[in-house]
Amino acid sequence: MSGRAWKLIGLAGLAGVAATGVALARDERRRRAYTSDEIRDRLRARHAEALATAPAAHGAGPASGRDADAAAAAAKAGHRPDPARAARCEAQAWTGYYRREWWRVLRGTAGMVREGFGTTRAQTLRGAWWVLRANQAWAPSPDNDPDAARALMTRFYRMAASAQGLSIDPAEAARREVAWWQAHRDVQAAADGAASERLITALAELYAYVYSVPVGQVHAAAAHRAAAMGVSDAWVADGARAGDPRLADVEAELVRKYTAQRDALGG
Repeated sequence: MSGRAWKLIGLAGLAGVAATGVALARDERRRRAYTSDEIRDRLRARHAEALATAPAAHGAGPASGRDADAAAAAAKAGHRPDPARAARCEAQAWTGYYRREWWRVLRGTAGMVREGFGTTRAQTLRGAWWVLRANQAWAPSPDNDPDAARALMTRFYRMAASAQGLSIDPAEAARREVAWWQAHRDVQAAADGAASERLITALAELYAYVYSVPVGQVHAAAAHRAAAMGVSDAWVADGARAGDPRLADVEAELVRKYTAQRDALGG
């Protein structure tokens, strides 16, 4: 995979995290109030347990020819986004969405694209528009429109695949994208270990498909992204106040996510 495509999922992922915001505050207050430390500890413990059983659970075995080719391409790629910069841009975008500071969303998203996606200006604008529209289709709860969200994300992934030479089916990538949006909403509603595991699995399955690697190879990145979401969810439920120290926790988890993703792809 080209280095420029490495950040693809981060941009699309903004929609999935942000799209749940409409229902979040209402649902989160019905849950037990976990601290950000408790959320991180619980998700990390589940991640460690999942890693211990990853070969059996995910059928990990010798990589296919496509997997081996992708791994070789990743190892040769010259550019990888800096985890700290990528995390800072993504955290800024999340914060801007939940506080309805749209200039911050645009600035953060632009940084995410600039840092690793590598599209032209026109491609970036089109892709961002489709992600936004998918977000709007998904956000209402319970009367959202998953089919419209998938259709819009299919357009996004078709553009990305064409621009970056990705060997993916855009419709399948979009299906996996929206699957983890649903898994995130399920976590917010249920707040149990099984729901959290489904979220991590859904994220890992999307990453594995787009990057053409075994699921277990990107499981750590998925677990860190889920942990970042958990801290962000708690922050939003408490009013999404600027300057909350949990925002630093969100960014720190995203740094871990990008670091794990870089390491998994041989960067």
